[in-house]
Amino acid sequence: MPTYLAPGVYVEEVEAGSRPLEGVGTAVAAFVGLADDGPFNAPTLVSNWTQFTSTFGGFVAGSYLAQSVYGYFLNGGGNCYIVRIGQGASEPAPRSARARDIAAAPQAQVGRMRIRTADPAAEPNTVSVEVAQAGGENPTDEMFKLVVKRQGETIEEFDRVNLGRGKANVATVVNATSETIHIEEVTPGPSDLVAHGETSLA
Repeated sequence: MPTYLAPGVYVEEVEAGSRPLEGVGTAVAAFVGLADDGPFNAPTLVSNWTQFTSTFGGFVAGSYLAQSVYGYFLNGGGNCYIVRIGQGASEPAPRSARARDIAAAPQAQVGRMRIRTADPAAEPNTVSVEVAQAGGENPTDEMFKLVVKRQGETIEEFDRVNLGRGKANVATVVNATSETIHIEEVTPGPSDLVAHGETSLA
């Protein structure tokens, strides 16, 4: 480009022709699926896992939306759009009503985990959760075994889980496979251990 050192009128010839198209960023993911909460059929921008759970709820049996989004953020994903789909839901029920339904289910808190039964109609003190020493070879201090019992009889076991991030996270493992309980980490943070012992859901 020429340098103009004095005032005056200058003529500059510009090449004719179309300019090449410039690329734009396409690194924004979108997820479509079933969720427990949130607006229907409306793309919603979500920036982190906490924002997802506060808007769309947690893990839902038979749906992999929450697992997909959790894995996306776990592996360093940034902003993404969530579209909740479903039938027969022109307006979602108020969050306060759903909160009362969830609170009605027998639940207990163990360490930083809030555990509740998947069935809100379950009788109090019929389901208990035991935190025991992890089995297998070379268990680490962070690993433990979660045993779910109904009226004293073991019905589910989740061995070598932990409170850290990754595939072995106890909430991820339990919420993806358990038909009896649901786990929510109340205060996400470092991988602090849970004291061994048994707790009934009341």
